[in-house]
Amino acid sequence: MKKCILLLIVCLYPIKTPAITLDFLVGKLYAENLELKVINNKIGYSMAQVKGAFSGHLPSLAFNNAVTKGKDFESSSSTVSNTSVAPAGMDSLSSQGGSNVGTSNTTTENEAWTTELSFSIPIFSRFAVESSVKTAKNNVRYDILTLKEMRYEKKSQLIRLILEINILEDIRKTILEADKIISMVKSRSRNSRTRGLYNKKELLELDTRYYELIYQKTRVEEGLGLARKAMYDLIPDFKTSWFDKLPKLKISYEIPSEQLFKDKYHKQSLTWKKDSLQINSTRHILKATRWERPWIPMIVTSGSYGYSGDFKNTPKDGDWRITVGVTFELFDGFRSSSRRGQALHSHLISTNKRKINMSKKLLLLKHDSMSARVSRAHFNHKMAIAREKKHKLDQTKKLSRSGTTTKFEQSVLMIDYAKTRFEAYDALKKYQVAILDIAKTLNEFEKVEIHENSKAI
Repeated sequence: MKKCILLLIVCLYPIKTPAITLDFLVGKLYAENLELKVINNKIGYSMAQVKGAFSGHLPSLAFNNAVTKGKDFESSSSTVSNTSVAPAGMDSLSSQGGSNVGTSNTTTENEAWTTELSFSIPIFSRFAVESSVKTAKNNVRYDILTLKEMRYEKKSQLIRLILEINILEDIRKTILEADKIISMVKSRSRNSRTRGLYNKKELLELDTRYYELIYQKTRVEEGLGLARKAMYDLIPDFKTSWFDKLPKLKISYEIPSEQLFKDKYHKQSLTWKKDSLQINSTRHILKATRWERPWIPMIVTSGSYGYSGDFKNTPKDGDWRITVGVTFELFDGFRSSSRRGQALHSHLISTNKRKINMSKKLLLLKHDSMSARVSRAHFNHKMAIAREKKHKLDQTKKLSRSGTTTKFEQSVLMIDYAKTRFEAYDALKKYQVAILDIAKTLNEFEKVEIHENSKAI
């Protein structure tokens, strides 16, 4: 009885399924995209580098134990006294009271143990550790900016794919409708009973239109196939059923004036910020290498406390020591001088690289701005033509019902309409790519207005 009631409740109150909205797809994108996962892993790697670099400021502590077992060899000399007396009237033959006549070796067993607690504290490392820490922190910031930049890129790809799939599906409906009509006319032209209704010129035109239809149909099918594969690559867990439920999108973005490009790039661009972090890192490395001189020492304090003894109940000996080590590297095989040269050139490379990137990005912004305006004008022109052809097509359909026009004429207009829509779509795609690229370069992706009309699953 309880199962029946539960089943009735489920039937009366169906479970609400989420809608395939842009936010839903963006969430899936950020969670599943493999390239974004790699960058997240890179951030974790860089954060571990910071911890490792900072450990140079901390003391190291070690607990050492050793057990020794072996044999010690000792040698000893034996002496005898010379007791003979010299003859009368003569001095002693020797002034020595005795002489060595031989040696003997002894072997002793040696069993001992040692326990020691030692530590080491860096006092002055010539700023090498400080440089490593700052460079590692800059690497983390760099990777975070790269993640943000990649998220913009992937979201831009997602938006473009949704727009492309929606437009291709719309054009596909018109082409399929034209395909039905022209296939029917093609069949009649091959039928022995109706073939005489078409003259040579009409048959040639029919073939031309038929193969043009095949061309346009192939463009749509291949374009949809590529877009769907790209969607699976973008979101690995994308469901096939979602393609029919994609939201209808429309995007807009107010392109800044060209006079503001340079100022906005300096203040906002992620590329500029990443290049600046690289320069900052090379500056820290260069500063540290300049301290690597023979007359500038490295200072380390070390200490230990330990016990030692043997296994024969010998009393333990405890001792401690503290050492301050001052090391002057008088000659290191030109290592420090080569490091200074590398650091200097690395700093110059990163500085010039930022200038090069800025020059290229400003030129690219100019190109994208021009492309957006030209593509927008081209799209408006082609859409005006498409609307005109759509009007002619609608009029032809009305006349077709009264028998004034033929199905072939109707199919011709459908193909022309689809072809013009394709041309308008290509212009629109260029416009969309251009405005999204400008927004990404200037770090203004949030200013892209996205109007959405979503469908439920």
